Amino acid sequence: MLNHAVAWRSRLARSYYWGRCLARRGHDVTIVEISDARRGGFAVSEQDGVAFIGAPDLFTGKLRSGWDPWDVLNRIAYVLQKKFDIVHSVDSRPVAILPALASKYLRNAKLIMDWGDWWGRGGTSQGRATSILEHAFAPIETFFEEFFRRFADGSIVLTSALKQRAIALGVDPETILQTSSGADVERIQPRNQNNARQRLGFGLDDKLIGYVGAMLKDDQELLTQSFTLICKMDPNIRLILLGRKSPKILDIDRDIQQRVIPVGAVSFNDLHDYVAACDVMLLPLKDNLASRGRWPAKIGDYLAGGKPLVATRVGDFSSMIEEGRCGVLAEDTPYDFAIKTVETMAQHGLIEEMGRNARKLAETRLDWRLLTAQVEQFYSRILASH
Repeated sequence: MLNHAVAWRSRLARSYYWGRCLARRGHDVTIVEISDARRGGFAVSEQDGVAFIGAPDLFTGKLRSGWDPWDVLNRIAYVLQKKFDIVHSVDSRPVAILPALASKYLRNAKLIMDWGDWWGRGGTSQGRATSILEHAFAPIETFFEEFFRRFADGSIVLTSALKQRAIALGVDPETILQTSSGADVERIQPRNQNNARQRLGFGLDDKLIGYVGAMLKDDQELLTQSFTLICKMDPNIRLILLGRKSPKILDIDRDIQQRVIPVGAVSFNDLHDYVAACDVMLLPLKDNLASRGRWPAKIGDYLAGGKPLVATRVGDFSSMIEEGRCGVLAEDTPYDFAIKTVETMAQHGLIEEMGRNARKLAETRLDWRLLTAQVEQFYSRILASH
């Protein structure tokens, strides 16, 4: 598996979970990722039965994300020394797809491409762009995201929107597997809320809502406007923001700002203590291409921790939340999201019931072990069909 993430992030990506489960099922799995700091030579390590190869990369910051020609050349040299049955390009940035194509055409590996996010053509890259340079780079992102899809022997997509986009690009529907991001039900277990609150210094009767991770600009505006209304409807509710790139709630009244708890980056254990301390977790997404084209990985973490969601009715995951009765869905407007949040927070029995349903859904539908079995069967079908 060729990954465009830096080493520490790749251990949180779907390739790691697929790889870990495939290794347990007896397969020989290698994941190539971007080394944290290397400029030359590979960093070799092993974790959970998976071989990790840290590729050297000359770029820094945001550019250390799959675009370095030096990284590409090193990876091509690496894969041409090996004989893989399958080479799996995780998304389609140069450090993933170009070595994968070399392995396909020069070493006869079968090429699998997966697609986990609608980046180009008006998707996530546009929503995250904050400079003229980033906007100008969008066509390059779109080219790499789209051009090579027809070269794959098999394709894995996380959403129906991406499946339809792949078909429109000429990909044979019979060679596509649609799956979802999963839940790590082994490492993440529901925790006692009162114990977590005592450890973190919260009161047992506090009203806490939470959000983990980064946000696109439109989603951040929806969260800010919604929380402003939430505070007016129930001034006792507080919002916990978690993660290295957690959003900032800006341009609001100081009294409302004081009800925001910007925790930021914390350890894995502390992160899940904070999640356990919350009554519900939020997922405010605007209804646009970026949202319809992705399956946020944080959903699996919330559900594995037995936490109900208040989410907007957008994307494939919303029907799963509704069918699993593990959350409340709102329209993508500040008022509806706010009123649904406040109404949910007032129903303790419902919160407990949805929390139990959340864990059940994680164990029965989103367990990475079950999803990996689908991927394994798909690999076997692609190998047999060629």
